[in-house]
Amino acid sequence: MQDPHSADDLGRSGLTQLALGWSAAHGRVQFAVAAGRGDVHRYSALVFRAGVDWSKSANVVGRLQDMRVAITDAAGHSTAVAVSRHSRALRYPPGSVTPDGFPLVPKLLLNTVRLPLSAFAGVDLRHVVRVLFLFDRPKTGAIDVANIAFVDPT
Repeated sequence: MQDPHSADDLGRSGLTQLALGWSAAHGRVQFAVAAGRGDVHRYSALVFRAGVDWSKSANVVGRLQDMRVAITDAAGHSTAVAVSRHSRALRYPPGSVTPDGFPLVPKLLLNTVRLPLSAFAGVDLRHVVRVLFLFDRPKTGAIDVANIAFVDPT
């Protein structure tokens, strides 16, 4: 199956997505914040788009996926926040399920995850150096991710 956002019928590129999968409770992906770009204190949230990949057996049909997102500052202070505390965006895609566990209308839906920066207590938001995606709940899973950003300047 072709990802609906990777290309159109003429082969032209579409929106990019990062496919992530994990099979143990210690997976992680790290995104460095470019030097000079780490002052995010005037923003209100960290957002990204994510969707549970229904085609991967690492996801249990009907089960809400979860992960934690950590922000780290230049002094090494880090706080991790569970996505499920602020969003149900990592829910299993809607549709009917066949007896063998596959959706009848399989669609990879990217939902918006919005994490308030106020949830990252103890981190100096004037000097952010990295964002980490921590895959430690549940032990297995597969999601697609796109458009990670700090948003809503005050």
